[in-house]
Amino acid sequence: ARLEKQLAYDQRKLVSRDVFAEQLKDMRPWLAQLEQKLPTHLDASSVESTLREQAAQSKVEITNLRIVAETVKEGFYAEKPVVLQVQGSAENFLAFMDQVLRASPLRYIREMKIEPSDSSTVQAHLVVTYVHYVEAE
Repeated sequence: ARLEKQLAYDQRKLVSRDVFAEQLKDMRPWLAQLEQKLPTHLDASSVESTLREQAAQSKVEITNLRIVAETVKEGFYAEKPVVLQVQGSAENFLAFMDQVLRASPLRYIREMKIEPSDSSTVQAHLVVTYVHYVEAE
């Protein structure tokens, strides 16, 4: 009777392992997307070059760009603010913002102030905050 109980227990563990393995296989694409959106490291020069490339594609000019030191939050993620000043037409500025917010890694706009620069352009001051995962040490 003891051996039968042990055998039944071992069989349940094997079935559970197979179920977990299948669930993990199903989750791998989702985990890969999450890793892309929330990387373990953000390279400041890469962030800057991507922003400059997005600005050029959108036909806006970055007149000032400053990357601020990152801050670890909740012990598992960090925020890296980027202070930007951008100038261009309102339509091009909106195209730039669309590109910035849709791209990976995860980021959000913490602050934005838009003012008319002249009759055909706007000047925007904004803080784009990038987020990345901090691995436990």
